Formats: sequence, structure tokens, C-alpha cells
Amino acid sequence: MLTVTETINGRKEFQITGRFFRLLSTVNPVDVRLHTAGPTSLALQVEKGFYSREPFDKISITTGASESVKFVVADDEAGYDRSFTTVSQAQTLVNVPDVAVGNGAAAEVLPVSATRTYIVFRAKTTNTNNVGIGALAGLTLATAPIVLAPGDLYRETKASPAQWAAISDAAGQLLEILTAS
Repeated sequence: MLTVTETINGRKEFQITGRFFRLLSTVNPVDVRLHTAGPTSLALQVEKGFYSREPFDKISITTGASESVKFVVADDEAGYDRSFTTVSQAQTLVNVPDVAVGNGAAAEVLPVSATRTYIVFRAKTTNTNNVGIGALAGLTLATAPIVLAPGDLYRETKASPAQWAAISDAAGQLLEILTAS
């Protein structure tokens, strides 16, 4: 049994003989030709898992772009099957009521939450001024790492459990917040 991993851009030929071929991984569908002295077997736009038990003297694989392709060949059917199970926890989405952002001191808009995994902040389109968001300590509009103009949207996944604060350069600006936990 031989396993081959190759980055292919266009068509690539492999001088490999065998009686069993299995495509183990590919990013996008590929074309596979299994050549023999007689007719050539052609499989168009196949994905990982494709296999053939026909004898071959040469393999040609064609990709639509540069990508990694992995396959196995053998003189008899061989290999391994793997089963993957992904368990994902159900998430709860919460639309936080619009938060009025002032132009005095920065104010907390979301407390620390160890279960929060995702946040979307959006400055209301009816706002007339910018809203700055970031960490509460020392936050001003000038130091805000994220500044949203009216209608702007910001998505956060890495620091979503952290405490978040907001400030504006005019009173009464509104911030819409959606969280996932």
C-alpha cells in the first residue's frame, strides 16, 4: 500500500501501478484518470472517498486550482476507515436591548461571561456620531480599538467572553448587540 500527498495545480501524472485506488482527501472535486494499456477509466469531479478496484498503470489527477490531494494505491483492496463525530453544543442567541451610549465616561455594555462565544455589535443607522467599543479601563473615543460609524457592524469571536464597554462623541447614540452562548 502506498499513500501519496501532493499539491497539484492543473493536471499531474503519477507513474504508479496498482489494482486499488482511493481518494483520501481533496479540498474541491477533482478529475481522476486511471490509465491501462486498454481503455482509460475516467471519473469527473469526484470528492474524497472515491475509489476504484480496476487495475491501472498510471494515474492522472486534475484539479481546478492549486490544492493538496491525498490518495492511496494498493495491489489489493487495503486501507483504513475512520469515523469522525463532531459534537457541538447548542448555542443560545440573545438580542440585547439597544444600549444608549453616552459621551461622558465609557460605560459597560456587556459584563464578563465565560459562556459567551460570539458577539455582533452594530451602531444604529439612525446614529449621527461614531461609537467606540473596547475594554472599559481608559476607553475614550480616541483610544477605542474599534470605532463604528452609523450602520457599521463588528463581529467578535476571540475576546467575546471579556467585559465590553462603549463610548461616543455625542449623547444618545445607540448600539445593537447580539450574543451567542
